Amino acid sequence: MSVLFAALEHQQLQWLHLYPTLSRPDFQAAIARLQAAHHLEKTDLGMILGGPKAQPANLPTAYQPWMGVHTFSPKFHLAVQMLSEASFHNARYRPVTQDWAIQQQLRQWWQHIDRQTAISELKTLLEVIGDESATVLLSTMIGHDFVGAGQVDDISQIQALAQLIAQLDAGLASSWQALWVGAKR
Repeated sequence: MSVLFAALEHQQLQWLHLYPTLSRPDFQAAIARLQAAHHLEKTDLGMILGGPKAQPANLPTAYQPWMGVHTFSPKFHLAVQMLSEASFHNARYRPVTQDWAIQQQLRQWWQHIDRQTAISELKTLLEVIGDESATVLLSTMIGHDFVGAGQVDDISQIQALAQLIAQLDAGLASSWQALWVGAKR
């Protein structure tokens, strides 16, 4: 919805061919109805899903919209890959994400962390979320001589990453908190 809203704001809906017949008043009326029903909340970053019925029934129980699971996921997976490859002194590998902005964020993060601390904090996080969730999350990771899915795309994986983010929100693992950047409330 945020892509549509941004396209609407910049009069680009006709160029995107997403909803070429959607009029501005109709779109704004739909947004107003969602806000009146408390399904959308305005934040510093824009509108987010909120309110009592904000979480659809098919989402994992640990998931909350403010966690930024899908924003954190590629950064988390690249960070794990970087730590794994660095542990084996391998500086030449194909990054798990091709997103240049994420790669730049991780380079900055890399310069400000102690690698051994980040590894031990990751181990602690995985222990805290439990064996089942840790196993599911580990199956998505890519590292030295290990190839998982490289992304979070099913309900159990979202649940596991949401549990990990909940621990970051609780103050556990400062290296990983710096990567997460915090809640988007």
